[in-house]
Amino acid sequence: MPLVHQELCFGCGRTNLFGLLLEVEEVAPGAVAGRCFIKQDHHRSDGGRAQDGIVAAALAEAMALAGGLAARAVSFEVSLDAPAPVGAFLKLSFRQ
Repeated sequence: MPLVHQELCFGCGRTNLFGLLLEVEEVAPGAVAGRCFIKQDHHRSDGGRAQDGIVAAALAEAMALAGGLAARAVSFEVSLDAPAPVGAFLKLSFRQ
């Protein structure tokens, strides 16, 4: 069953129509894996791919779900290997 902490959450909420609809499951203690769908609402100004901040938000949400509700990233760095295309699922994983 996917981890969800609040139904209206931008990251993992099932009822936030503009959100990421992130689906992650615990794969080991402190580790999650899953996906989110990159929607048209998430595209960059040049179109066709996700805004980089959307990708970072998905990762931050996965980190929070892996560490429990009290987890909060103070800082983290994201290196993107390729753009995340609009209309595609973005796979992600996080391990503490």
